Amino acid sequence: MDHPPATTLSAAAAMQAALSAEAAASQAITACQQQAERLLDEARRRASEISSQSAARISELHKEYNKRIRKQEESAQEHARRQRSSLSDLPETTLNAAVEPLAEWLTGARADLPDPKNSGSSP
Repeated sequence: MDHPPATTLSAAAAMQAALSAEAAASQAITACQQQAERLLDEARRRASEISSQSAARISELHKEYNKRIRKQEESAQEHARRQRSSLSDLPETTLNAAVEPLAEWLTGARADLPDPKNSGSSP
């Protein structure tokens, strides 16, 4: 009976072991790549959800602030209307008494008039 030499057999076994290890490593790499893809897909999905939620919140905040701005604008316009109507109810002499000294001060007769910024002090 002819038996192959021991070195031939051990080389073949070593080659087979190397091929098996390479196949196992390849399978492990493929499994890791698949798991990484699943994790990336989940992360992308979650990021998309967060982005959508943030956009919705921002939109709601814009709507709310626009409502507030409109209310403040309406309030300011109403206040201005009330001020105008209360001024138009004053007698003309009262308005002139308030406006004439200011007009004189603005047009140059400042030495004879108190400074409007210091209305409580004397000339």
